[in-house]
Amino acid sequence: MEKSNPQLAFLAKSWVALLLLSNFMTISYTNYVPLCNDPRHFIFLLPIGTILFAHGLAYSPNLPWKTKIWMFCLLLFLLFTSVWHHYENTWFLYLPLLTGLTLFHFYPRKSIFYIFFMISILSVFFQNAKYHLKVNHKEQKSID
Repeated sequence: MEKSNPQLAFLAKSWVALLLLSNFMTISYTNYVPLCNDPRHFIFLLPIGTILFAHGLAYSPNLPWKTKIWMFCLLLFLLFTSVWHHYENTWFLYLPLLTGLTLFHFYPRKSIFYIFFMISILSVFFQNAKYHLKVNHKEQKSID
């Protein structure tokens, strides 16, 4: 195992702090109005998260099997939780991600992980694009 990189540790701690603070961040000066659950309100988390993800992906072949099993179990737990609570993006987000992580270590072509990862990430945007059909946007717009 290599020594900890202090710059990377700083980025990781900053990103965790941003994740925790974003849960309690307010958009009002006078009252507590939390951020919406819309992904565009959390875009400020992406730059640091992308750097950490790229480093983690480069380091992932060197991870011990125990860590890989914990990651897989965590994703299974997230899948179970989202199925239990009937979240919309469950099958389009977690299943391609689990499939990609599993195939990453057993399939000779490593590019399969990137394909499944992109499918899972893009599914969130497709779900949001279909949202206007659910709320009948044309009818709501005609009310104004």
